[in-house]
Amino acid sequence: MNDKLTTKQISELTEVSIPTLRYYERIGLLDRVDRADNGHRLYSEADVRRVDFLKHLRGTQMSITEMQHYVGLFRTGEKTIMERRQILESHRREVQKQIDALCETLVLLDRKIDHYGWLEEQVEQGQFTYPINERGLIPIEDIECPIGADYGTANGTGNGQ
Repeated sequence: MNDKLTTKQISELTEVSIPTLRYYERIGLLDRVDRADNGHRLYSEADVRRVDFLKHLRGTQMSITEMQHYVGLFRTGEKTIMERRQILESHRREVQKQIDALCETLVLLDRKIDHYGWLEEQVEQGQFTYPINERGLIPIEDIECPIGADYGTANGTGNGQ
């Protein structure tokens, strides 16, 4: 990419909204952006890379304050390389925790989906009717499940509701 991009073009390319781009510039996350003769912002390839990186940091819950600190270190130069690496390593550990928690949630969702699939089969075969308690709810503890008592819970201690 040799040409400069307009605000609309960089917004479409990076999937970062125009107000967010202007906000990032205003709070110092982006360097001062070049302007065309008509005053419109013109973004460089380096700006595109920075916006994309910032988008990913925000998408992984890094705070604006942390991002500003990181960008400030970047601007300071090579004497901050180790500190920047340490910040990213720390953030990576936090992202890994998020991924692990999401993976646990996927396992739980898969179990629940399988359970409902099994229930649907039972109903279709006429082998199961939903018992309703006095509150109009299905008491899940009354449902026999071929998987076992721990089925459908994240820690194996509940009834899977």
